[in-house]
Amino acid sequence: MDLEERFRSVLESVFGDGAAKMTDTDGPQTNPLWDSVAHLNLVLALEAEFDVAFSTAEIPQLTSVGKLRERLIAIAK
Repeated sequence: MDLEERFRSVLESVFGDGAAKMTDTDGPQTNPLWDSVAHLNLVLALEAEFDVAFSTAEIPQLTSVGKLRERLIAIAK
């Protein structure tokens, strides 16, 4: 499974089947399920899946699918 498939799998585990339709611009403003608890769950699930750690300062800035993927690619190398 490549990075994108694993990333999508984590999105689906947090947001359900509707995550398959999420685009890079989706985030808390476009998805009513993406509240602060879901955001934390998503970050923790990504950290566990990819064995990475996001800094405490950057977590509040990772507010879209695209921003999360971009940062994940940068630190998962």
